[in-house]
Amino acid sequence: MKAIQTFSVMAILFSFTSQVEAKKVNLRYQLKAGSQFRLEQIITEDIEQGSEAELMNSKSINSTTYEFNVAEVSANGDMKIDVALKAFSIESSGPQFGDMKYNSIDKTAVPDFASDKAVLLDQVYSFTLSPLGAITDIKAPPGILEKMRKILEDAGVAKFGFDIEAGIKEFEGPALNKTLKLMLMPFPEGGTEVNVPWKMEIESHPELMVSNFLLDMKLIRSSGTSSEIEVSAKIGPKNNMPAKEMFGMKYSFEFSGDRSGSLVLEPKTGLSTKAEFKTLLKGAIIISSSQNTIPTSIPMTIRATEKITKL
Repeated sequence: MKAIQTFSVMAILFSFTSQVEAKKVNLRYQLKAGSQFRLEQIITEDIEQGSEAELMNSKSINSTTYEFNVAEVSANGDMKIDVALKAFSIESSGPQFGDMKYNSIDKTAVPDFASDKAVLLDQVYSFTLSPLGAITDIKAPPGILEKMRKILEDAGVAKFGFDIEAGIKEFEGPALNKTLKLMLMPFPEGGTEVNVPWKMEIESHPELMVSNFLLDMKLIRSSGTSSEIEVSAKIGPKNNMPAKEMFGMKYSFEFSGDRSGSLVLEPKTGLSTKAEFKTLLKGAIIISSSQNTIPTSIPMTIRATEKITKL
């Protein structure tokens, strides 16, 4: 009788454990060799700068479309992928640089402000994507760094304090890596449960000098056709950062704010079919020069929206 009771207890425990495990959703990238897809990213940014008495507004809308081709898939599921920029558009307005507008559909003439982006059209990078979304082994196309160096040198940016070598190095992989991390988010090891949050570290923005921050991720809905994830984060300033120098002036930023959004995934592939993120940063830009002994603090508010769509 005791043995039967023990068996019954074990059966109940096994049933309970199975139910708990069934709640786990394994989010993974499962792309097949030979598959192809396109992702469009649209970033809209509104900037308010100055006091109410002298408020300057500027706005920009940047659109990019990337084409991905899965070259091969290893035995452990790692995917080697080729990616190329296939289209882009730039539109901005503001008192600093005036109105600028260009779409890569126009092949007749490329304005100077779009020349670096235009060089990247149809240039094939490669990288490896793990099933959990780790991005490694980014390889730049041959000759791209030399092309970027010529564009930056011809533009004469060095005389304004721009570090050409550092700028070129971004095109070796870091710039693409930042874009890929927005389009291909990492997943938690071992899966996740609905409404059970996990965290993902986001790299700091070097220009705005905000610190690395943890993005709170939460699966709020999952089915055989789609999964929806909500994200949120608080962003703080990066302390003890040296001021940058340009045009004979030193400047630094003091920003803090928040980020929120959501994305919808295809369970079969792990790809995001649509995503939208909103970022709000408030603070000031601190400017000093040899002529001004007292630094000038200019209030600034940045509102950005990023939309990613699988075409």
